[in-house]
Amino acid sequence: MDDADFKKLTPGRIIRAGVLDPQGKGWKVRPLIVLTQLASNDPDAEFRVVAGSTQSPVEGNEGLAIRVPGHHQPGGHPRTGLHETTWFYAFWICTLKVGEVERFHKLTPENLFLELRALIEKAEQ
Repeated sequence: MDDADFKKLTPGRIIRAGVLDPQGKGWKVRPLIVLTQLASNDPDAEFRVVAGSTQSPVEGNEGLAIRVPGHHQPGGHPRTGLHETTWFYAFWICTLKVGEVERFHKLTPENLFLELRALIEKAEQ
């Protein structure tokens, strides 16, 4: 990854990479939100992300997800870069390597990123 792209890997950045579903099956390239700051551009350097799905929460999971807007237009939503509305789940945290990042989107709106961080803290208690 070149230095310009590496500098984009900051908390709140929306990216795409392949991860397993919450049950540990169904590997698929999905939208992810970066949670941790990286210190190294080494392809094997790891960082934490929270995964998202275009499927809305099932009953009982509504309080564990944030809704990030998407838009069906070239370039996706003007603020997020997502082409579809996506729910990011506080319990679906993954470890990713720098070399696994496939694509960059824009940033999670700050208020939604703060809400997600609070949901993750609550879920980990």
